[in-house]
Amino acid sequence: FIADLTENLQRQQQKILQSDETILNVYRGIKLDKEEFNKIKHNQGKLISTNGYLLTTRQMEAAADCAKRPARKTDMISVLLHIQCDIKSMDKNILFGNIDQLSDDHDEH
Repeated sequence: FIADLTENLQRQQQKILQSDETILNVYRGIKLDKEEFNKIKHNQGKLISTNGYLLTTRQMEAAADCAKRPARKTDMISVLLHIQCDIKSMDKNILFGNIDQLSDDHDEH
């Protein structure tokens, strides 16, 4: 599955790179505990590193809805991440693509 996903992402990335698009704006709605929230807040505007895939959407409203969903823990903070990517100057090892046709949730990219 991961190999297929990676291959599909590579194809989707080429489509985006060949388009006229230069800045990619995506969003992610998440729940963070206070410590994680403070780390992100302190590093606002800086690079954030993740291990694995980061699922985002181009639809701010869809990401906001995810952030607003109830959490199991009551001390969680709803966060809406806005990620701007200069796709023409991104590291070649960073894979990105539109997985709309691969996802059951068609707001995810």
